[in-house]
Amino acid sequence: MPDGTIRADADRIASAVAVFRESGERVAEVTFPHVAAGVAAALPGGSAIASALDRACGAAAVCATRSSGRLTGLADFAEQAHRFLEARDEDFADLLAQVAPR
Repeated sequence: MPDGTIRADADRIASAVAVFRESGERVAEVTFPHVAAGVAAALPGGSAIASALDRACGAAAVCATRSSGRLTGLADFAEQAHRFLEARDEDFADLLAQVAPR
């Protein structure tokens, strides 16, 4: 196939699998509990600020979890795309049956 087709990008897709999966794993590990505790200890009357910050950090953790899921989904998609690109003609029907069962 000529350059410029998706097959020409097979190596990039394969490396994207690793990047997306690693990013997803790192994002899933993001936590913020120390931030609010540090504010509460450092500021007089910091408990109100710490409480608001704790809620914001909770929202950020939820966002990180969702991002992790999306990055892992991208990794799975890229991995499947790479499998299709690398498949020989005789294996293509089997791969297609795996992702689109009857």
